[in-house]
Amino acid sequence: MSRRLPDYHPRQLSRTFEHKLEIDFREGKHRVGWYWLDGRKAFRVTMPNVHENWGPPVQRSLLKATKLAPDEFSDLVSCSMTGPQFAARARELFKKD
Repeated sequence: MSRRLPDYHPRQLSRTFEHKLEIDFREGKHRVGWYWLDGRKAFRVTMPNVHENWGPPVQRSLLKATKLAPDEFSDLVSCSMTGPQFAARARELFKKD
């Protein structure tokens, strides 16, 4: 049922979350940062400090944190979805019930 994500290079994922989504990461054992949406914390992202390829568990955790479908996540990383487009989509996904 679940579609396999492409193997992204860690630099692609880091740049996506740092530059497109403007997440400031704290350095430590892992890199941890929050995505802010309309002045509130929407979700937390944790990335390992390892510079080699990250396995499927790391990519699945990033996919789960963003609540995006695999196709949308691929669009975000491959540059066809911009930061403001993600923010609009995140407002739908993270709205309070």
